[in-house]
Amino acid sequence: MDGSPNSQHALRTAIDLAKANRAELTILVVQPSPVRYVPTPVAPAPIPSDNEEVEAWARQVIAESEALARSEGVTEVEGVIDTGNPIEHILSESVERNVDLIVMGARGLSPVARLLLGSVSDGVVHHAHCAVLIDKL
Repeated sequence: MDGSPNSQHALRTAIDLAKANRAELTILVVQPSPVRYVPTPVAPAPIPSDNEEVEAWARQVIAESEALARSEGVTEVEGVIDTGNPIEHILSESVERNVDLIVMGARGLSPVARLLLGSVSDGVVHHAHCAVLIDKL
């Protein structure tokens, strides 16, 4: 989950599948690693990154997502917050939890991050140990 419309749509699909199959639902938010800025002549002072704000956002996304899943009848739901590379964390959580299906949106919040890091959905599809459903608006 990244809070984008595509991830919200994917969450609803995952909730429907979890309900229909009486399955456990894990909701994962991967926060970006804190960015460290090096002073340069163009940017002589470090630009602070507000990690507390990012963490608060992640907790809010998880809380709202868990509440929605429970209100829709999913009884076994757990939210997880990780920090770092989204592809790596999605894949490692899926292996650790032995999931049968990863459901994710086609596009996230940041086209710039997608250019720098590569498409998260593409990376997950190519390296996942299980089925991946890419849900798109």
